[in-house]
Amino acid sequence: MLCQRFHGAAVAAFGLMLTVGRVASAQDDPSPLSVEGLVPVGPRTSLTDAWGTLRFTIENRGTRPREARVVVFYPERPDLQFGRDVWVPGQTRLSSWLSVGPPPAQPSDTRREISYRLYERVGGDLRPVVSREPQRLSTRAVPYRPRDPTTAVYVDAVVGEADDPDPLSSKDSAAAQSVLLARTFRHARGLSEAVSVVLDRHLPPTVEGFDGIDQFVLAGGRLAADPAAAQALRHWVLQGGTLWVLLDRVSADVIAPILGESLRFEVVGRTSLTSVRLRAPTDDPAQGEVQDFEHPVELVRVLLAGSEKVLFEANGWPAAFSQPVGRGRVVFTTLGGRGWYRARAPRDQPSRFEHAKDIPVPLGALEGLSGHLYPEPEPEALRPEDLAPLLAAEIGYEVVGRGTATAILAGFVAGVLALGVWLRRSRAPERIGLYGPGIAVAAAGVFVAVGATSRHAVPPTAAVVAVVEVTPENGEAAWRGLFAVYSPTSGTVKLGSERGGTVDLDTIGLEGQARQRIQTDLDAWHWENLTFPAGVRMGPFRSTSRPGVTAAGRFGPDGLEGRLTTGTFRNPVDALVLTRSGTVVAARVGADGSFRAGSDDILPTGQYLPGAVLSDRQQRRQDVYRSLLARPGATALGDRDRLFVWAETGDIPFAVGGAERTVGTALLVVPIEFGPPAGGTSVTVPNGFIPYAAVIDGRSVRPTLDQSQPTQMRLRFQLPPSALPLAIERATLRARVRAPARTFSVSALADGRAVALFEAVSPGGPVRVDITDPRLLRTDPAGGLSVDVSVSERLGPDGRANPVRHDETAVKWQIEALGLEVVGRAVDR
Repeated sequence: MLCQRFHGAAVAAFGLMLTVGRVASAQDDPSPLSVEGLVPVGPRTSLTDAWGTLRFTIENRGTRPREARVVVFYPERPDLQFGRDVWVPGQTRLSSWLSVGPPPAQPSDTRREISYRLYERVGGDLRPVVSREPQRLSTRAVPYRPRDPTTAVYVDAVVGEADDPDPLSSKDSAAAQSVLLARTFRHARGLSEAVSVVLDRHLPPTVEGFDGIDQFVLAGGRLAADPAAAQALRHWVLQGGTLWVLLDRVSADVIAPILGESLRFEVVGRTSLTSVRLRAPTDDPAQGEVQDFEHPVELVRVLLAGSEKVLFEANGWPAAFSQPVGRGRVVFTTLGGRGWYRARAPRDQPSRFEHAKDIPVPLGALEGLSGHLYPEPEPEALRPEDLAPLLAAEIGYEVVGRGTATAILAGFVAGVLALGVWLRRSRAPERIGLYGPGIAVAAAGVFVAVGATSRHAVPPTAAVVAVVEVTPENGEAAWRGLFAVYSPTSGTVKLGSERGGTVDLDTIGLEGQARQRIQTDLDAWHWENLTFPAGVRMGPFRSTSRPGVTAAGRFGPDGLEGRLTTGTFRNPVDALVLTRSGTVVAARVGADGSFRAGSDDILPTGQYLPGAVLSDRQQRRQDVYRSLLARPGATALGDRDRLFVWAETGDIPFAVGGAERTVGTALLVVPIEFGPPAGGTSVTVPNGFIPYAAVIDGRSVRPTLDQSQPTQMRLRFQLPPSALPLAIERATLRARVRAPARTFSVSALADGRAVALFEAVSPGGPVRVDITDPRLLRTDPAGGLSVDVSVSERLGPDGRANPVRHDETAVKWQIEALGLEVVGRAVDR
């Protein structure tokens, strides 16, 4: 076993030596550099099956500055290495970090072994710093935990501070209380008791440092002094992370760099409560859990801007609310931790935590909040491989076409026939064995020459196909998709980035090739000794940028009208709007960036581009739309109307040395920023842009759109705030109803009395109801219009009601589509 380990280390050392160019075999003068540390830091203090960050310290005992490189790899994968270049002043100890990829499987469940080597750059060459055992690489074991739902808590306390050497020793400290709240949340969600407490002075300044984290709890203000980490945290949220902000522990100034203009709420004060009533905003005001406290609990009073979603209220003030940011979301709690749980009493079931038997009992509100902080995992709507057909069409070279192949084969057959005729006339048929293979070789040579010409007709290319989700409040966008490199010949590929991001190119066939990913700055990295054979290599990637993309719109006479600013993108085509109600509306985009959409542009279910005949490229784009939008909960992309549009760009996230052509295709996802129409102008709010809900006992609930029992609903349609105030002249209810053997009717209230508007027996298609009575067009103070919809009992052959018994199978009625279009005139605000 010892010999096997020694042999493995020697092989790893040999692979490592291949990657550094001209490496000196010996040094006359020992280097004054040494390295120590290499421990996991940041939101996770252990490696897991995701990217991680290792911290190290280099000491330069010499008097002059030196350039050093730290290289780390896993003994099982000596061909895949991760490095960090640093500049170390003389007589200095310098702490830094490097990102490492997911570790391969090893026998231990609690640790992973890593190998590392320190190099010094001398005269342009990298020379290994000789250790005590020059013939061997240095190895060490680092903590490891399998990937599971992980919560990281960022507190104000720091390890090593003189005034608080053990920040969690006191149960009453702010840090301990924040950790207790996080553990109570995990208990409510059925997760493990493990919580990662961030006690390092600085967080890793890269997004990779936050991989393997599901919720990041911000419970301290130290982030204000760490702008690089704040930017990395913001990018992590943009790419889909969940940030939980304890506003009773964190001021708004700390989170401003993370949210930018998304931070629209206002803190109006702080108060202490001795009695708290927690309830959901849809609950009756008299309902909710009430707690009395001997020691008051703090509540931060905030005024929301309207873009936030209130999750729970405490004494009428928001206690928890959320806000989407890019692909991720931020959840704020304003009530102190003690307001979300109660002490565990003897009558309660014992805690299932092994090391925290006295964990508090979460209240129902915290159990509900846990579902927002860690929802049930759903399969990715759009996988990177779903974009492969689009990428292949953008980058691939053409193979020999049928016509060319047919012509070559026809020439071969004609040559064989001509040879046969000539040999027959020459009365020397035995020569067929000499000339026949020659003709076959000539035909094969033509095939090879034509194929090589076709391959070399496409220059070296770098290409991306991505979904780019824009956050208009701070101008940043999260990229995710496929990246590809095409080279007509084999050779080394220079791949890197100056703005961060990660890409995992296909490495099949590269086994045994030692290659390094070298980090040189916060967002700068490149690959060394990366050699690909001729052809296409592709892989998933993610990145962030500021592309300068915005979409501004308003409601005009013909519906939605707006302007798209494409920034670094060009040629926008094949656009649609996904409304908050989940309606898909085709958008017409002009060459100047203007776009329009109306009620007539609503697309049927399953169709995402207008027109009966689509090109091959449009069909591939529609497949992407279908993967992304044709699923339950597609509106989880955001609670705002969003413009989806395809565009081209040459500004791709990664740089490829020698690439003569750069191709980028992106599906831009841009929230529409609505402005008010000018006073006195005609306004049409199209069908699909007015969300609705059923109202029961004053509460808004999801409407029932299909069942076998009769129903009667009051539907409230909320006009967009940007269109208010509006003098409504006409409203049109559009629906598609299938209710065999039932009566479908529509009515509304006027002066407290029901006014019948429509009635049909056994409707089986489109329904249109025009409302022009001014009494029925009055909105409530919040800008809502109400309409009553009912579906009767099943009717018998005589037209009378024939109720369905519970034990009887009945044909369901269904409202397949429902929406309201409103036409009016804008009123001056």
